[in-house]
Amino acid sequence: MGTRYYFEPDYGEQLIATFNATGDIAVLNELLKYAEPLIDSILTYRGTYRYEATDELTQKIRLKIWKSLRLYDSAKGTAFSFISKIIASTTASAIAETWTRNDRFVEINETVAGSMPANLASDETLQDIVHKVRKLKTVCTDKAELRAQRWFVESFLSSGFSLRRHEAANCAMKVFDLSHARSRQLYDLTLLEIRRQLINERRLDPVQPADLRGTKIAALIRYANYLCAEDFSRLATLMVNLAPALVLLVKPENICPIRRGEMRAILENLRLILFGHPNARNLFRGIYV
Repeated sequence: MGTRYYFEPDYGEQLIATFNATGDIAVLNELLKYAEPLIDSILTYRGTYRYEATDELTQKIRLKIWKSLRLYDSAKGTAFSFISKIIASTTASAIAETWTRNDRFVEINETVAGSMPANLASDETLQDIVHKVRKLKTVCTDKAELRAQRWFVESFLSSGFSLRRHEAANCAMKVFDLSHARSRQLYDLTLLEIRRQLINERRLDPVQPADLRGTKIAALIRYANYLCAEDFSRLATLMVNLAPALVLLVKPENICPIRRGEMRAILENLRLILFGHPNARNLFRGIYV
């Protein structure tokens, strides 16, 4: 992008350290002014003017930088990467806001919503959702993909799960430089993890294989013979409106064995969908942006 020319990490770190130590507003203003060429460069590169006025978005970014400075840790990255991540995450959220619907919890489908312990509109349940979703785990290791997943989670929470798949995935594709296919895969994987955190087994409605005929997840019918009735109901509930290919993608090494009909590989991938990966790590562990 050619943005590093505009922002010297050492000078940026000096300004951040000084402000955090003194709270001097003049130093803060100097940092924000110094960051403006970097902000302009990233916004121009992302073409954000199509979604929100540049002046308004710049102001949101300046405010986010100010609120985040106390979280800066030089051991976790340079001042350049810190400021760049703030710009990227704020930009992604701003773009998503232009697509947000008035209805809430669209992506927590009716079956999953029905398994929740209380009304989704109650403050108590909303706090429970936030608490559980913050414990989300991931097997992703790529930094851009991790940032995208964190943004998906933040956007789901801030919009009340009203973002549609194509809206959120298109936004992540533009902001985090993901491919069209990967942005959608990450969306599905992230929402699957969220559903797994929120689902309440005691209120889970039974799902028969025949119930999936004519639906987007009809391809899951083939796995009914590998699971007990309760696990198949769980599988169908978790996968509503998600790409059936996730059954393959949760462990790509098993794609060929599954296509050959090898039971070991099929059962392993189904367990990963139902219960998560045993080696997954907390998505929000040790980050400051």
